[in-house]
Amino acid sequence: MPNIAEIQRAAAGARNAAHELRDIAERMKNMGIPAKLWSSPFVHVTKAAEDLDELADVLYGLDDAEDEETEGLCND
Repeated sequence: MPNIAEIQRAAAGARNAAHELRDIAERMKNMGIPAKLWSSPFVHVTKAAEDLDELADVLYGLDDAEDEETEGLCND
């Protein structure tokens, strides 16, 4: 099973990067720099954060399902 905490940290890092890019994009927009130059990185990083969050959610579901499947199999 992949380390869910690592995926969550990566998602948090991507969200932080998206936040920083949003600030940079706002300054570029205010300077009159065309959106086509700064919007793509923001969109990609934001999408990466969303995808990593979704992956972590799926893995949590798989982890919970495995726990339920093995519950009761061990009689200590």
